[in-house]
Amino acid sequence: TNEGAWYLGYPRAPGELWTASDRSRRDAEAEVVNLEENVVVKFFYYFLLMAQFVPVSLYVSTSMTRNFQARFMQWDLRMYHAETDTPCVVRTAGLNEELG
Repeated sequence: TNEGAWYLGYPRAPGELWTASDRSRRDAEAEVVNLEENVVVKFFYYFLLMAQFVPVSLYVSTSMTRNFQARFMQWDLRMYHAETDTPCVVRTAGLNEELG
C-alpha cells in the first residue's frame, strides 16, 4: 500500500532498498531555498496570520468597552431625570456612541 510513498521514506517495492543513486537523484531534484527570499516570505506569512487574529481581539475589546461604559452610565447618579423620576437605563450597547 505504501509503494508510491517515496516522501515517507518507504522503498518503491517490497524488498527494494534505497540506493546511493536514488539519494543523489533526490538531492539533485530538491529545490534550492534562498535564505533572504525565505525570510521575506515568512515575514509576510506572519502578518497574514495576524490579520486573522487582530479583528477578533479588536471586536472583543470594543464590545467589552461598550459594556463597561454602559454600566458606568447606569451607575452615574447625575444622569437622572427629576421630572419623571427616571434614572439612566441603557437598553442598547451603542448608546454611548449615539450620545457623542
